[in-house]
Amino acid sequence: MAYVFMGVANPASGLGGWTTAAMGGLQSLAAVAAFVLAARRDLRGTTLAVAGSIVLGWLSTLPSVVEQGLDFHGDDRVTPVYFVVSPLFAIAAATLAWRNVYPIAAALFVSAMTFVGILIVAAFAIIIAMYGF
Repeated sequence: MAYVFMGVANPASGLGGWTTAAMGGLQSLAAVAAFVLAARRDLRGTTLAVAGSIVLGWLSTLPSVVEQGLDFHGDDRVTPVYFVVSPLFAIAAATLAWRNVYPIAAALFVSAMTFVGILIVAAFAIIIAMYGF
């Protein structure tokens, strides 16, 4: 979002920085399109726009993954799994929405990663409230 609204003087070096900036801008446009379609009560279009936004967000991480690689055996095992699962969920939800077979299931499927993120934040908040830092 910093690229779109504030402008960043030196986003990153090389093509990867500009790829990230372009994908961030396109992801913002897809998110706005999803809000407009949701306001118009178009579930199919909203699901497709959110899936597109997820794929664009995933594409913005590709330059750093190409440069640094994925560490499946490191301390943080969730990030590589998220990197692999997120576009698969988006593509599956977009396929269901495009065919208009199960539109509600497609909407729930495309928002599954968001629900998982919210649950992780809630669990972290509860653990901090119970035990502190």
